[in-house]
Amino acid sequence: MRAFRGITLFAGLAGAILATGCVAILAGAAGAAGGIVYTKGQLESYEAKPFSEVATAIRRMAESRSFTDTSITLAENKFSLRAKDMDDVTVWISADRKGEAITRLRIRHSVLGNEAEARLLLDAIRAHYATAP
Repeated sequence: MRAFRGITLFAGLAGAILATGCVAILAGAAGAAGGIVYTKGQLESYEAKPFSEVATAIRRMAESRSFTDTSITLAENKFSLRAKDMDDVTVWISADRKGEAITRLRIRHSVLGNEAEARLLLDAIRAHYATAP
């Protein structure tokens, strides 16, 4: 009887561990399908916009929000911005070309991450898409 309880407990724990992994896989699939995923302090979104348009929108958003201490790195398929917002909190934003009109956008607000602020930054970037050339 005790052996049966032990096996049942082990099977239950193993199932719980495996189910947790499935949730992570589903969250990753949602991100690849164009959803917004927030994990480990970072917001990630796949934008149906060309890389150049997303990079321009990020620059314009940073200017409109009066970011200071701004550092921008631009390579052929990668763009990154590190800056301080009006509250002197560090913000990291990166864009990576994933296809002709698909760009992965990652946003981290503060060292530990702040999901609400990161989502506000995403909305602000998207508001600049219409004005991006």
